[in-house]
Amino acid sequence: MRHAFPAAVLFLTACRMAGFAQTQAGFLAPAPTLAEPVVNQPYSADLVAETVQILADGSTATRTIPNLRLYRDSAGRTRTDGPILLNPESGVETVVMVVIVDPVAGFQYVLDPRRRVAHRRPLEAPAPSPAATAQAPARPRLTSEPMGSQWLEGVSVQGVRLTLAHPAPSQTEYWMSPDLQVMVLQRRIDPQGGEASNRLTHIVRAEPDVTLFAPPADYTAVDETSDIRILP
Repeated sequence: MRHAFPAAVLFLTACRMAGFAQTQAGFLAPAPTLAEPVVNQPYSADLVAETVQILADGSTATRTIPNLRLYRDSAGRTRTDGPILLNPESGVETVVMVVIVDPVAGFQYVLDPRRRVAHRRPLEAPAPSPAATAQAPARPRLTSEPMGSQWLEGVSVQGVRLTLAHPAPSQTEYWMSPDLQVMVLQRRIDPQGGEASNRLTHIVRAEPDVTLFAPPADYTAVDETSDIRILP
């Protein structure tokens, strides 16, 4: 699907759901990629990630990851910020990452609020897809089923269900807002393992504060040419 959760969103969510134990390693920021911006559709929202695990005795355990906060302005600039848990058991130690993508200026900013540093890298065009080979590997058996439309969090969404029959049966639902061009709900259902979902909540379709899309004046700007690592 063309418009899914931004790379920064998926990266931060994956970091927190993984529950890193080695805090000395820090976290790599997502690679800056230039993509066509969505303009004239500003919004802000919370992204909540949740897992429901089926235990050996048949009971379930639900885990909700702390919110990420998402913003987009009318020019297509985006901001993603929120905590990454360093100690998933206590939930006390955190590293806060802020990722700003500015397609107008052509830069990605990764803010480190703890050290008051703004790491800056130019956005680059995405790499071309590799050419298909004559003997491409067999794809898993995947079927697609439209699910119609409904209202979620005050916006109209359209759904599609993808069913993977092999190697293990699973289903993934995608509920997309055609207006905002963002995924409002993505839910993966594994009959044996449980469910995992990413959901936008508290969606506000108004112009966010313009100051959110640039590093604060008291930050030290650092131009980067390689991966950006935020240390605890």
